[in-house]
Amino acid sequence: MAMPAAYMTAPHVRQADKGFDGFIIELDEAKSGIGRIVLCEDKASITPRKLISSSVWPDVEAIRRGDRDDEILADLVTLLKSVDDIDVEAAVDEIFWEEVREFRVAVATGENRRKSGSFLHIVAGFETVAGGPLESRTAGVLPFDDVRAGLAILAEDVAAKVKEIAGV
Repeated sequence: MAMPAAYMTAPHVRQADKGFDGFIIELDEAKSGIGRIVLCEDKASITPRKLISSSVWPDVEAIRRGDRDDEILADLVTLLKSVDDIDVEAAVDEIFWEEVREFRVAVATGENRRKSGSFLHIVAGFETVAGGPLESRTAGVLPFDDVRAGLAILAEDVAAKVKEIAGV
């Protein structure tokens, strides 16, 4: 809803799935090309800093090195095929990868992981790992008293909202 000119892949729902947890493209103002690509890593952990350091940061570094360009291109083309009135080949050919790529890292964790009133320590190093201007990096923490119970309630709320929107 915050990105009305955007399209997003369905997130991975099984731990065994590889690749990005989510992939968003936002079209340019003319809706004929790509304005930005947001690569999303969404995690849940009772030890979030360890997970971010050992899993997410190496993935972001691999993306920046170009190690995952084929995977990104495949996801991008698949997603663009669902967009009406866009020349997929032209849109892909015209992007300047470094200028349109952004990263979003989100983690659900326990409220007990807060330090000195914040969760910044969990995503420490994001600027160094992802590079680019501040606007190209988004990080968020969703704290719960009990992570599993909190995520279960959130999933129920999301399912209810989807049913409401769909008129079911």
